[in-house]
Amino acid sequence: MEEQPLVALGVVAALACAAGALWKLSPRRSDGLLDRMSDYVEPRYQALRKRI
Repeated sequence: MEEQPLVALGVVAALACAAGALWKLSPRRSDGLLDRMSDYVEPRYQALRKRI
């Protein structure tokens, strides 16, 4: 890396592009982030309400 910093930057950029392409190709869930968060939080919230 010290001898050829531009090659190192190029490798990092190529890996970032590959990761972004794989992320774009991955199947997405139809529900949004808020729906997923509510699925995670809601059971704990209901258990907390039962205690109170």
